[in-house]
Amino acid sequence: LLIIPIFTTHAMWGGFSRQLAPVWYPQSWHRANELLNQDPELSSSEPASGGRVLFLPWHLYFSLKFNRNIITANPARGFFDQPIIRGQNMELGGIYRTKVSPENQVIENLILSDYAGELSPDAIIQAFKQNNVKYIIFSKDLLGRDVFPYNFLNSAALTPVLRDEDLAVYRIK
Repeated sequence: LLIIPIFTTHAMWGGFSRQLAPVWYPQSWHRANELLNQDPELSSSEPASGGRVLFLPWHLYFSLKFNRNIITANPARGFFDQPIIRGQNMELGGIYRTKVSPENQVIENLILSDYAGELSPDAIIQAFKQNNVKYIIFSKDLLGRDVFPYNFLNSAALTPVLRDEDLAVYRIK
């Protein structure tokens, strides 16, 4: 009985057969976090009134290049210091979502409106602004592979404040 755990857990000693390995966030993510932390409205005690940050791509699970393209949960809420709105949709087989907050449902409906071409990019950005979204962070990891086109990122109502190879941050005017 004492030998059984040794034989069944041997993969743990090598990082689960080298499937687990530490990764470091790119410098662009750190620069984006610093930029957001410098905005006093975001750092207020009332984040809903001061502004929120929308993180795209709008998926709960997706692959990140800096994480060896392994599909993982969206790390935005855990990494950024400011309040983040991110997708909560599982998109697993026939299950699209299990639960969603009312705030996320509004944002998701706007993103789906962009996908369907129902609203103009400027109208979507104004709707984001009415829902206290002040910044949009766009991770380019799924560029060209994502089902959502994010046409609203080309709106004149956005000001790019950080553009990097793998990440862009936009401020809503």
